Amino acid sequence: MSASPEVLLLVNTMRYLLSPDDKLSQLSIAEYFCKDSMTDAVDKISQDNGFQKLIKDLGDRVKADILLDIPRLLSFPVFTIVKELLLAYHISTPDAYVIAFIDAVYDNFNSQFSDLTQCMNWWEEKGRKMSLTSSKETNAVTVTSIHKSKGLQYPVVIYPMKSYRQGNGMETVWCENELDDCPLPYYIMDTSQSALSGSSFESLAEEERIMTDIDNVNVMYVAHTRAGDALYIITGNPASSRGNYAKFLGNYIRSQQEEVQALQKEYLFGDSQCHKEARAKEKESQYTISQLYSSDFTLQSKQLLSVSDRSYKQELGVFIHDFLSKIETFPQTEEELAEIIDNVENETDRQILRSVLLKIMNDASLQPYFAPGVEVMNETTIMNCDGQLRRPDRIVFLDDEVMVIDYKTGKENEAYQLQLEEYCGLLREMGYKNVKSMLLYV
Repeated sequence: MSASPEVLLLVNTMRYLLSPDDKLSQLSIAEYFCKDSMTDAVDKISQDNGFQKLIKDLGDRVKADILLDIPRLLSFPVFTIVKELLLAYHISTPDAYVIAFIDAVYDNFNSQFSDLTQCMNWWEEKGRKMSLTSSKETNAVTVTSIHKSKGLQYPVVIYPMKSYRQGNGMETVWCENELDDCPLPYYIMDTSQSALSGSSFESLAEEERIMTDIDNVNVMYVAHTRAGDALYIITGNPASSRGNYAKFLGNYIRSQQEEVQALQKEYLFGDSQCHKEARAKEKESQYTISQLYSSDFTLQSKQLLSVSDRSYKQELGVFIHDFLSKIETFPQTEEELAEIIDNVENETDRQILRSVLLKIMNDASLQPYFAPGVEVMNETTIMNCDGQLRRPDRIVFLDDEVMVIDYKTGKENEAYQLQLEEYCGLLREMGYKNVKSMLLYV
């Protein structure tokens, strides 16, 4: 998958979102658009705000307003970020690599609790190594190694093989020390025949040679048994080739003269037409992807109009919770309050949010945790020692205190407090001191 320039563009942009000052990510993005003028791109990026200027200079090739609005992009789940980047880069051609990348991101990070850092770790460990696979019904050739083909079968296999490994597979081995005059419990030994000839360890060289031969036999067995209908073997001339496999195969053919049809330099076993007969095919899908579509629709600060079993109050509670969880700097004046709820389309929802925010603004005990300039982390994912993810709504870092805040809109529940205590415990395990918690019923 890492062979696709478009996939690498998406990945490098996601790295840029996590580290906007990372020049390597900026250059990797620039390379996609400025391959013929990279010197100018490097000069521009080296200047203050140079990358932002470069993106804007690309004009219609990139939607700079989407790409450069980093806080907005980071507020989305990973899959939505990918969708936004497709929109920003006008990637709509149904490229197989891009589609596979989108599918992989969806399979691994479709949760609203997904984290971009986790996604980048996944890419480095697994994602970049992923390969595209095609349907068995697709008229295509699979190029693979013998080891990877183990357990699989194909109608026709072509096996080009001239030589297999001979002699010792490992040049050196670790041996347990059985001598009294050596202080080390283990030592490394050369397993070549010449090095061990005449010594008490000569049997080690022979043992290693036998194990190598067994490995060769096992590998060749796998290669010769993958074909369902026909196996084509391409090798050298047994008489002149240096390849030991050619000689091995030649000896076998001479021992089977009665069953072999000699065709000049070709040798045929069995029915040469068996694999050419029409094979039954499953009905191929009539649906194909003609274009990738990305819209600018998001769920941020909006309610999804869909069939739901939740009541209006429940839907409203979810809406208020999500809205508050996205705010880092809370309003301090009526003007700021009006500005922050201005984008809420529904008048009723807007008035409810206004009432909730006023309640927070007017509570003196809450002011230290919602004051401008405080260090805040909203909906930041924490992984516990069992690999489970936890996401507090708001963590406020003061000079002498860490406050964990969770917003609730329903009835009081003891489980909520237990959840908060777990959040606090995780922060204490990280080394934070004086960690406190607060349930804020709004």
